Amino acid sequence: MFKPNKNLIINSAENIFAFDLSLEGKILYKLFDPDLSLIESNNLIEETVLNYSTTIDQNDTIHLVALINTGELHYYSYTDGQWYKNTIAKFNLKSNIYNQFETLIINNKLHLLYNYSNLINSNIWTIQHIVYDSKREEQYNVVRYISKKIPEPFIVDADNLGNIHILYVNYINNNSQVYHSFYSPYGKMWNPHPKLLSSDNVNNLYPYLFIDSYNNIHCLWVEDAKYKLNLKMMRMNSSGKEKYKWKEILLPNISISKGYPFMFELNNKLNLVFISKDRILVFQSEDYGNIWTKSDEEYDLKETTRLVKLRLNPLNYPDKINLAYMDEGNDGEIYLLNNFLNIDEFSLKEAANISEKTDDSPNSGKPLEAYSEPNEFAPSYIYPHLLEIKEKLDEVLAKQLTLNANLEKLIDGQNNTNKKLNMLEALLMEKTKSFWSRLFTK
Repeated sequence: MFKPNKNLIINSAENIFAFDLSLEGKILYKLFDPDLSLIESNNLIEETVLNYSTTIDQNDTIHLVALINTGELHYYSYTDGQWYKNTIAKFNLKSNIYNQFETLIINNKLHLLYNYSNLINSNIWTIQHIVYDSKREEQYNVVRYISKKIPEPFIVDADNLGNIHILYVNYINNNSQVYHSFYSPYGKMWNPHPKLLSSDNVNNLYPYLFIDSYNNIHCLWVEDAKYKLNLKMMRMNSSGKEKYKWKEILLPNISISKGYPFMFELNNKLNLVFISKDRILVFQSEDYGNIWTKSDEEYDLKETTRLVKLRLNPLNYPDKINLAYMDEGNDGEIYLLNNFLNIDEFSLKEAANISEKTDDSPNSGKPLEAYSEPNEFAPSYIYPHLLEIKEKLDEVLAKQLTLNANLEKLIDGQNNTNKKLNMLEALLMEKTKSFWSRLFTK
């Protein structure tokens, strides 16, 4: 169902770029106008591509990174109707397997995150982070973890301050666990102590991470409790008394099926999309994740329905969507499940009929909702006036987090040094005792 090789890009002119990786390893792309009329269809790359990732910046420049079967990493940019190409790296395909690539544009710099495994130890994976700009290249090790030979996808997102957050699955005692980590641009380092978010006695699947317009971090996954699947959510607030503290969020009790849950933000509302009994359902929250209510919107899950990556121009679409369900018709047209954009003129076609079935349960007529204790929250009409102060405070607190991480690293180093000194002292004492024993014992 999840098709990571299909990427959609929507620019400020409402044109849609649909990228796909063919079975032959060719990147195909189609360009549609706002009326979904096909403008252009072509092969972007003639070489055989193993993996790729796309994104778009506020200037409508499309960025595409592709790993070629020769090991070269090609970087393509699309500006004013023209594609430009550079080779930016050479990877070792003889010793390593490269599984997933993700790209972000932060402060006009290209951030590339990817995971790889050695061919000998194919269950041990490493996520790396490379920052490219015109002057230099920075490289960081994010984390090393245990996974399957084909690992669960890791999820990355960035907040308004340039912090990068990642959610991934690590196998501990044969159980899959969900971990979170983050990168601070101020300390230029990743948190050395990733946080376990899930229960450690069950398997946890399909992780998803989303950062809303208030920099709140939402983490989703499916908990496999033997004969029942549970939808789990953890939230980290960006403001209030519980700032930077993880809190479990209660969700309406409803049967779910296997599949990737995900979130998007539209018109100051958060939407949580998931699968239940061959239907695509939606929870909504109007207070950025404290209270969730089941929406009346339902969509049929067809065999041809695919979950694909999607990127909107960040300037022209204040709403944020990173994934979407779509169908591609036999005529090559694209059909999205709902019109999620902020403008009435946008003419994306709806693929599925919205079902408004009557509910025969005891709560019929009353929205199904779940409530978590609300946190301090600034209304939208106050937010613009507090934005500058909030950003400065967030910057200070982000630096504090980096300082804390550095202190933890120093403390760990000091503890290791103390242990080595204690071992050395014990060894010297033992040798001294042996010396005096030999001296006074016949």
